[in-house]
Amino acid sequence: MKIATRTLLHIIEQDLKLGAYCRYTGHALNQSLQLKRVDRSKCLLSRYEAERHGKILFTNEKIFTIEEHYSKQNDKLYVHSSKEAAQVVKKVKRSYHPASVIVWWGMSYQGVTKLHFCEKGVKTSAKMYQNTLLDRVVKPLSNTLFLKNIPWTFQQDSAPGHKARTTQA
Repeated sequence: MKIATRTLLHIIEQDLKLGAYCRYTGHALNQSLQLKRVDRSKCLLSRYEAERHGKILFTNEKIFTIEEHYSKQNDKLYVHSSKEAAQVVKKVKRSYHPASVIVWWGMSYQGVTKLHFCEKGVKTSAKMYQNTLLDRVVKPLSNTLFLKNIPWTFQQDSAPGHKARTTQA
């Protein structure tokens, strides 16, 4: 059966009212993993019921590279020749180690923290994390973001500097 692609798409989308959807990916959980998730979820719910969720500080860091984003597929220029293109637009330069900045931020039900920009060239080791972020940024939040003498929970991800024994102690 010969039918034009546009006609076929029109029939599918307009007449049949169907749309194209991509399949989602997910974890392949067996029965024991599903039961573990249920148990852990119930434990977390019981731990943070009765408004205790408002006393958790969630934090994260993000590395931002300071380099122009370029996509060969999307960034096109329509000209008559490559010489004309070179005159209109400069070449996109790439480096092996682009300049970057690490930004730390925290949020809670009580409010948000100020952005903290880590120093240039500093690696996020356990000592650096403890000295610059925990001591100078997170500890003072007991007096500013959270009310004095009220216990609160500091939630962090499992980055190498965060899960070090000296950080957890």
